[in-house]
Amino acid sequence: MAMICFSEANLLLLPKVSGDGHHLKEYEESRRTSIDKFLKAAGYLDCAIRHVLPRLPPDLRNDLPVDLAEGVLRSLHMQALGQ
Repeated sequence: MAMICFSEANLLLLPKVSGDGHHLKEYEESRRTSIDKFLKAAGYLDCAIRHVLPRLPPDLRNDLPVDLAEGVLRSLHMQALGQ
């Protein structure tokens, strides 16, 4: 879910070609929405780090894909908050 939020937020930040003067207003609205998406992603990642990973047995945690390692999730969490 967090990665979907990242994708949606990044899509909102892409420049849109527009011939009228509403470009700045639309960009500001997209920027605000993208911030909400990044915060939502951070919330999902925080939940995974604090509530889901600690409940997994150690052998199962070791078998998780590299993308789901705690360090990677923490890095993504910090990235979401930083953006």
